[in-house]
Amino acid sequence: MRKSAIIPAAVLLACLLIAGACTQNNQEQTEKMEVSAGPLTFESQNFKKQSPNCKSDTVSCATVQASYLLAVGGPDTVRQAINDTLMHFLKASLAVYAVEEKEFRIPLDEVADRFIGDYESLRKDNPAYDIPWEVETTSSILFQSPKLISLKYATYSNAGGAHPNSFTTLLVLDKMTGFKLDLRDFINSIPRLETIAEKHFRRAHGLSAKQNLGDAGFFWGESFALPENFALLDSGLYFYYNNYDVAPYVVGPTEFTIPFSELEGILYKNRIF
Repeated sequence: MRKSAIIPAAVLLACLLIAGACTQNNQEQTEKMEVSAGPLTFESQNFKKQSPNCKSDTVSCATVQASYLLAVGGPDTVRQAINDTLMHFLKASLAVYAVEEKEFRIPLDEVADRFIGDYESLRKDNPAYDIPWEVETTSSILFQSPKLISLKYATYSNAGGAHPNSFTTLLVLDKMTGFKLDLRDFINSIPRLETIAEKHFRRAHGLSAKQNLGDAGFFWGESFALPENFALLDSGLYFYYNNYDVAPYVVGPTEFTIPFSELEGILYKNRIF
C-alpha cells in the first residue's frame, strides 16, 4: 500500500516540475519576443524622383520628393497598421491632382510617375513651356505620449498655376492599435468645442464676438465649422485651416491652440496621457 501511495506523489511531482519548466520557457519566449520587437519608434525616410531630363544645367523638369516617417519596432500588427496609414497620407499629400481617394492607393513610385508624366505631356504639347514643376512633403512629430502620436505633413507644390501652393495635413494615431483618431475620441461634446473654437478663431483674425463671419470673408457664407485638421500638443488642442478652407488664398491659413484648461469637462484626458 505504501508503494502505491508513493507512485502518484512521484507522478505529481514530475508534472509540477514539467509545468514549471513550461511556464519558465513560455516566459522566456515572451521576453525574447518583446526584446526582439523592441519599443515603437519612428525613423525618417527619404524619397526623390525627377523627370528624365532633369540636369544641373536646366530647370525644365519635374521633381517629386518627400521626407517622411515610418514606425519601427513594436508589435508587428500595430507597426504595419501605423505605416499603412502614414503611407496613405504621404501619397495623398503628393498626389497634387488626385480628386478621388483611389487615385493614391498606388505605390509611391507610381504617384511620382503620374505627376512627372503630366508635366512631360504638357511639355510635349507645348515645347516652349519651361516652368519647372515640383511637389515636396516633409513630415514631423508634433507630440507623442504612451497612447498616441500627433504628426504633421507639410506640402509645397508648384504645378504651373497662378501661384505655388502649400498645405498642411495633421494626423493623430493610436499607438496601441495604429488607428487614426477622430475628435470624438477625445471630446464628449462637439457643440461645446465648436463654441470654444469659434472664440479662438475670431481672436486669431481680430474679429469681435458679434461680427458676422460671412461678412468678414470667412466660411463662404456658412456658419463656423471645425477644420478636419487637428492635433494634440503638449499645450492643448491644435487646429489648422489650410488656404481655401474657409477664405480666399490671400487670407492665408488660420491656426490656433486651445489650452487643455479650457476643455475641462469635455476632454477625455485619460485617452491622451
